[in-house]
Amino acid sequence: MQTIISDKFNMTTTAYYFSAAVSGSSGVIGRQLMKRLNEARINPIPIPRDFLYKHDGLHYFFSVYPVNFIFNLASYGNSYDQIDDLKIVSANINCLANLLLISKDLPYFGFINF
Repeated sequence: MQTIISDKFNMTTTAYYFSAAVSGSSGVIGRQLMKRLNEARINPIPIPRDFLYKHDGLHYFFSVYPVNFIFNLASYGNSYDQIDDLKIVSANINCLANLLLISKDLPYFGFINF
């Protein structure tokens, strides 16, 4: 399936043949991944952070955006000031479990947890 997406700034049209959902897209690695995916003509679609904590949000996201790849880069506790144990478990374990559970029946090519 080919999706045509128009660039608003220079009005060129880019053909994307695949799409990828990316959690943690606002982080250092996530921003670079989004850029590289775009360069590889894979449409990067950021997963809103709030959706990672809710099954309904993820169901909605994957119903609106059928993806070929899922990249989970969302994390908490990797900075010196992030010391809340409950947030660390919630972000690093519960959000991953939610993504795996909701996406288990989707026809994607790969799930990459980083």
